[in-house]
Amino acid sequence: MKIEVLREFLAIAQCQSFTLAAERLYIAQPVLSRHIATLEEQLGVKLFRREYSGVVLTEYGEFLRKRIGKLMTDYDRIMSDFEQLRQGVKSVLIVGGAYHSANDFLGQAPQIFAASPENDGCSLTYILEEPSKCLQGLRTGEIDIALLPSERLTDRSMFNIVKLYEEPIVALMSAHHPFAEKEYLTLKELEKESFLAIENKAGSHYHYGVLDRFVSACEEAGFRPGISKTFNQLETLFYELPNEDGIYIGGRHLIRQCENADIRYVPILGKNCERTIAAICSVENTNPNIPLFLKCFSGVGRFGWERSYIGIEALLEQLDGPDGA
Repeated sequence: MKIEVLREFLAIAQCQSFTLAAERLYIAQPVLSRHIATLEEQLGVKLFRREYSGVVLTEYGEFLRKRIGKLMTDYDRIMSDFEQLRQGVKSVLIVGGAYHSANDFLGQAPQIFAASPENDGCSLTYILEEPSKCLQGLRTGEIDIALLPSERLTDRSMFNIVKLYEEPIVALMSAHHPFAEKEYLTLKELEKESFLAIENKAGSHYHYGVLDRFVSACEEAGFRPGISKTFNQLETLFYELPNEDGIYIGGRHLIRQCENADIRYVPILGKNCERTIAAICSVENTNPNIPLFLKCFSGVGRFGWERSYIGIEALLEQLDGPDGA
């Protein structure tokens, strides 16, 4: 049973068509059909069933698809690691993170990792994706460790979760907003404001994790914030924000979006106005470099890397106490 044939089997299962799979794999359809027929003969079962809409997996085909998906990921990973070794790199640690947050969450960890005397030739590779795709990468083994907010994290039994630090929450608004030039905002000042949000759909639950945290803090302060408008994605919101009257609540890392001259950020000073940033890995991942990477965060303070500070961290420390929220 050749690995290439198993890859062909997966392509047909995904395309539900021998013709489309053959085009994707750049091989002739008769050759592909012959390979699958040989595979079925070796296994002694039929893997596909032809229907009017195309081909679908039989019970045996579905069983095989589930089992070899991870096998193919592991195989590709082994070959990649082997090529790295051939080029003089002994091992690789793949780190995942969300597009907008990776630089802030990583901080100085890559430099510390590279300079560590315990590092025996391991290099870091980065995959920047939506948080939900990072979690999927952890499940499939494509990512070793992901740096993500820990709110709304499901399937906790599947992951090892290590708290790294807390990220303060900020208010993002038009440069023309009355609050735009303030040093910080208190929760009470925000009581009468309207707020903007991202649509609550797949891929946006981390935005709602921040919002949930903020809403809880506001309710403790005696009011519930109102959402006046929602956007389909973060990029659209930032494009429209200079023309909006509402305020968007996000993590500290989003201040990088304020390079736009018409957008301002103002830190929020309030009890529980921060969220936990964690390092997450699969409980099945045995990469020996994960503990060394986590060790790179041992020197950060309660609010992470000092170079990311926005001036109210000490005030939050006094407000919440030394043990945090």
